[in-house]
Amino acid sequence: MRGGYILKFIEIRLTKHSIYLTEEEIRLILSSHPEVYLEGIKRGKAFKRSNQLKERIRNKNNEEIN
Repeated sequence: MRGGYILKFIEIRLTKHSIYLTEEEIRLILSSHPEVYLEGIKRGKAFKRSNQLKERIRNKNNEEIN
């Protein structure tokens, strides 16, 4: 616990180990490499759109079956 609140850790799985960082630590690391940060944002948006499309297709197929 730091400053009266519980820290939330983000697990990052690598080939041979996992690391756990806070959001603040990740932001600090990425601030020195903004191109990596921007690429990650683009990927996140692409994954989110892909998941939403898959969910829409799944829902449409379920409606057709019912």
